[in-house]
Amino acid sequence: VFDQEIKKTVKEINSIRDKGDLCFCMLTDTHLSDQGNETRSNISAVDQAVRFDFIVHLGNLVNGDNPEKITKGVYSMETEKYQNAIKSRKLFLCQGDTDGWRDERFAGQLAAGIISDQDWYAMTSFINLTNGIARERNRPYYYVDIPEFRLVFLCTYSSWLDRKGEFFEKRLMISVDEQKWLRDVALSDCENRTVLLFSHRIPRSRFETGTDPYAYEGRHTEPVAAVLQQAQRKGTEIACWFGGGYGCDAEIELSGQRYAVIASQLPKPAEKAKCSDVRLYHDRSVGTNQQDLWDAVVVKKEERKAYLIRFGCGENRVICF
Repeated sequence: VFDQEIKKTVKEINSIRDKGDLCFCMLTDTHLSDQGNETRSNISAVDQAVRFDFIVHLGNLVNGDNPEKITKGVYSMETEKYQNAIKSRKLFLCQGDTDGWRDERFAGQLAAGIISDQDWYAMTSFINLTNGIARERNRPYYYVDIPEFRLVFLCTYSSWLDRKGEFFEKRLMISVDEQKWLRDVALSDCENRTVLLFSHRIPRSRFETGTDPYAYEGRHTEPVAAVLQQAQRKGTEIACWFGGGYGCDAEIELSGQRYAVIASQLPKPAEKAKCSDVRLYHDRSVGTNQQDLWDAVVVKKEERKAYLIRFGCGENRVICF
């Protein structure tokens, strides 16, 4: 089923990629998909020909509705499978809404997607062994420096877990501590590096609300957008903020900052994007090459372009920065 798609993807990558370009695989919302093994097999087949630098999983690796011990075991197994899909074994993860477990005891509620910063840090501790990583202990966000690039992985969920009291709360937001870290650490000391940002969803964005955050005389009032704008004015080159979690492909530009979201690997994704001009994919027939969906990304620093080459359902894209 996928032989021609593999050949096509390899050919397109090789026609674009030059020495020194960044080349990685990106996907999101796999949710323990029944087609996960086929996706990893396809990634591996392309990797054998092109050698991806790493894989980025934008979140929702698991379903959030299994007990804690089972969830942690399955999460570990899934991450190992994705690591084994490419020769470099480098896998970078963002925390998704369902990357946690279920507990029916919490204050009479059925709580799902339970997670704490400490637990997710432990579940993704293998990332800490990566050369060039900067990650504070028990924090769900981090960055990785590789030649000429800085990869910033944001957590767009803030969680509060009281195990003894049996309360859990999770909100879609970037915490004040993370905003400060983004401004003072992740987006500082970036001379001669191109920055790429990754997260599951993008709070307060057009994808969430249908409209752009308010800007007064060209200056953002939304804190995270303001942090990015300030960094750009100081000379930091931010190529794109990549997100998942919306079940669609879409690209927007806001005051010189580019955002791009990728549709779900799961053939039956939930549709969450509230903005217009999104591309939804309903024909994800299992047993055809339309069942799979992930991007091979080639970033050409000198050209100031990121090429998103689609494997499976969807179309190629080019992000100019």
